[in-house]
Amino acid sequence: MCPKDKRELRGTSALEYIEWGESQGFHNRPSCGGRARWWDLGMRRLPPIISPSSVSEFPRTFQNQGVYIDKRLYEIYPKDKIEPVLLSTNAITCSLFLELGSRTGLGEGLLDLAVYELADCLIVLPHESDRLHTVLNKAKQRNFLPLRQELQNSNRREIDSIVFDNLGLTSGERDAVYEAVINLVETRLKKADSLNPK
Repeated sequence: MCPKDKRELRGTSALEYIEWGESQGFHNRPSCGGRARWWDLGMRRLPPIISPSSVSEFPRTFQNQGVYIDKRLYEIYPKDKIEPVLLSTNAITCSLFLELGSRTGLGEGLLDLAVYELADCLIVLPHESDRLHTVLNKAKQRNFLPLRQELQNSNRREIDSIVFDNLGLTSGERDAVYEAVINLVETRLKKADSLNPK
């Protein structure tokens, strides 16, 4: 993000870098050629939530810690508070809806999410509460596990329980959601594996 003209950059390493880029033809590329200053991306906001564009076993979103986003990460800007959206997009219900509504587009069975698929994904916004903050803080302190282990993790169950409680799901219905996600993910990954020649 460099909003300065070449004359303003005279004598700087930034100008040397711009000139090197032009010697490589970067200024003629479609993604750069239409800009008044091909090297300037414009002023960008830091999104509060980041989502990877590709998903292996299940999607995760992350609270941004000062990262600008590129093509393989998506920006999420909640209309109101960050925490309910962060919890909901990490809940198993979000995984279920993305599995049902997305395409498999990359090797190894990855879901390659388009922006519209993520934007159209249904989420359940829980009410903000002390419980929500406690559960999110625990999630920030731990690593996520492979699918079947993750779904047995007590913190994972707490995240999902907040959303399940908002939906009024019974114990049997909650188990059915877990089983559906396991079946969808494993089927997607097995299908990709069967298509890869050994």
